[in-house]
Amino acid sequence: MRRRPLQGCPLGRCLIFGLVGSLGMVGGGWAQTVPRHPLDRDLAAVREQYRRLGPLAWRPTLGLLIGADSNPFPGIGVERAWDTYVSGVPGLGLAMGLGRFLLLAIQGTVGYRYSFRYPALRGLVYMVSARGAIRLGPSKLEGRLQWGQGIYPYTPEADVPVQVRDRTLTVLWEMPLFRRMALGATAAWSTVRIRASEATVAGYLQDLLDRRERSLAAYLAWERSSRTTLLLEARRGFIDFEADPWRNTKAYEVVLAWRYRVTSFAGASVRAGYRLWVPEDPRVPRFRGWVGSLQADLALGRRWWLLASGERRPEWSVYFSRGGRPYFVYTHAGGGLGFTLFRGVRSRATYERYWLEYPGEGGVLDRGRSWQGGFDVRVRNQVVGLTVGYWVRDRNLPLTADRRWTVTIGVR
Repeated sequence: MRRRPLQGCPLGRCLIFGLVGSLGMVGGGWAQTVPRHPLDRDLAAVREQYRRLGPLAWRPTLGLLIGADSNPFPGIGVERAWDTYVSGVPGLGLAMGLGRFLLLAIQGTVGYRYSFRYPALRGLVYMVSARGAIRLGPSKLEGRLQWGQGIYPYTPEADVPVQVRDRTLTVLWEMPLFRRMALGATAAWSTVRIRASEATVAGYLQDLLDRRERSLAAYLAWERSSRTTLLLEARRGFIDFEADPWRNTKAYEVVLAWRYRVTSFAGASVRAGYRLWVPEDPRVPRFRGWVGSLQADLALGRRWWLLASGERRPEWSVYFSRGGRPYFVYTHAGGGLGFTLFRGVRSRATYERYWLEYPGEGGVLDRGRSWQGGFDVRVRNQVVGLTVGYWVRDRNLPLTADRRWTVTIGVR
């Protein structure tokens, strides 16, 4: 399980959700099933992934994580005492189809994270999503609402957890176009809120991170075969901050994505694009540059697997002053090897490097590398994993812990 540093990574990915999961992104651009109609593809996926229970289809999930961390507050870095924690987040998904006309689904994970040392890392975590899709002639209209809550590891001096609540509403329309192609459009509205029972604890983060986002996008997907899909997407969005209107930003992005999968042999998901951020205040420099992500694996014979990953994107920063650049660029690249010891048991080892670029003179330097290794054992429908990680960090700020160890045992 890859873990990223707190400071300088996007808020939604730094939350300690335990093993909270959610349904995949709404949309048919990645569909790999045979049916042509987008709603037929969704119904086929439910039949394949869910169990039958009368008129309903259901899918239970089990999320259990036991771990130890030598620096559970990597953004602060002053505490070096080990922390142990337990996180249990079970979930359940339900789906129901009305012939080939309607699909309704709801999935939720609710649990609790308990830290044996820090009250600030204890609390309720959840992620719930509701989805409905209806057939409109040759096209599909779909809506989805998702909301969740996680714990933000802010400071060990707090006696209460800092909770991060996010909510997203997405509306999608899609229809087949020519042979093996699909045309679609999406509209999305989302909010991020910081909450804590102590106002002094949450106030600073609320000013920096409470925001609303809305966007419109159009995409064209080409399913070249059951193995390969191409996607071209254009998106325009607006990002509004409640405390600092001068940081309000218009966002534009064009992305080309490619996905390939051959079961038990190889798989790859590649996204590459160009993003432009135009802040409302002309004194704030714009961001313009390429963004992208990579996830790939390749079988080397019957036992060995080659793994690769990478990503580049801009994100909001807590290091800024009025008129400065309130964002940074996060980049990471890594790779590793997996080895199947025998049926149902696999070992893995990975190495990663990351860079956080804060534009402008006198910017913050933050970079590091990590080594992780472990085993995964499949027991019936569950996977038990053991992971040991070691981080080295270089940051030109005081009170930064430059070493970190983690040990986790998870069931999923």
